[in-house]
Amino acid sequence: MMASCLRDRRGMTLAEVLIVTIVFGVIVAGAVGFMAAQSKAFYRGADKLTALQSLRFSLDRLETDIRTAGTNLVDGQPWLVYVDEDVLAFNADYATNLANDHGAVFYDPGAPSGTVRGLSVPQVVPNSSFTWGDTVYTVPGTGVNGPGETLVFYLTPDSETPRTDDYALWRKVNATAPELISRNLLRSGSEPFFRYFWSQKEAGSPIAFDSVPDTALPWAHTAKREGSVADTGTSARMDRVKAVRVTLRATNGRSGADERVAELSRVIVMRNADVERLRSCGDEPMLGPVGLTAAATDPDGDGTFQVDLSWSRAIDESQGELDVISYTIWRRASGAAGWGDPYLSIPAGQTAYQYSDASVVPGQTYEYAVAAKDCTPSVSGQEISAPVAVP
Repeated sequence: MMASCLRDRRGMTLAEVLIVTIVFGVIVAGAVGFMAAQSKAFYRGADKLTALQSLRFSLDRLETDIRTAGTNLVDGQPWLVYVDEDVLAFNADYATNLANDHGAVFYDPGAPSGTVRGLSVPQVVPNSSFTWGDTVYTVPGTGVNGPGETLVFYLTPDSETPRTDDYALWRKVNATAPELISRNLLRSGSEPFFRYFWSQKEAGSPIAFDSVPDTALPWAHTAKREGSVADTGTSARMDRVKAVRVTLRATNGRSGADERVAELSRVIVMRNADVERLRSCGDEPMLGPVGLTAAATDPDGDGTFQVDLSWSRAIDESQGELDVISYTIWRRASGAAGWGDPYLSIPAGQTAYQYSDASVVPGQTYEYAVAAKDCTPSVSGQEISAPVAVP
């Protein structure tokens, strides 16, 4: 009986311990291998997601800015400056640092003054030898530089990474230092970074919407004034560009088996390209400083005098709401208390305005006022001339 009890209390044999240890080791090794594979797959997925997020950020930034091209430019200022497969330069009233400036797309109170108005110092467009900004586009009647700044997106080989085939995307506004948007970008085979689409309107041919051949680029808007006699050839073709397709590949910055690549392509429509700006007939029109002058003249030299008036266009005729349809003129004897009824109305649609008032009385001194009227109709505030004495 005693021997039977002792046999029941015996432990595992050495062979059994070794078998259990081996089985446990196999299980642990398999679990560790599985966890390592899962961890590696996770990081690979995270690397590809990082590359994809970089692409999306780049394309979103490009689309946000490019779609503003051509907004709120003064007459004569081209909206597209320079295009090539790796650079796009355009003009737009993108940002303002003035709270009451309603023409800009975005309000940024911290924007430097050099980034919220047109170029006043010539700049070489990156990735080119083309100089832009040697012509100042002023707001009519003010002499103030127009609100349309020059924005440039361009790609350059990236010297900050170990790869030799990747690029960095940059954004530049006027003469400020370029801003880095993203890096670790690659070409997609032979496809250019920027491919442009334009409306062809050649004489005798139907209107066609097609891509600009790669061999035709670069295009530079050498005509300094939109619609001028020099606005022909390449400059005129640029005016008909309607969209740009951006194609980018991004990596996780590694090479070999650890490399992860994502690719995206997006067509960005340039909304303001060659599109007629529509009148809005909304708020009271803004007159602005139109420079109303009044001068007594004797054009025939016969001693019969008249008063010649002149002024420039209102702000809302050349830009802004574009809804000015006429100008109202008042006349009163100098020192009179009120203006009374309007003296006359002149249709809008000219680059500058003149009117000769021949119904004046010799020896009388007059004052004149002018206001803009829109299609609501609403009338702006007045600008009053200096008193003018008729001999």
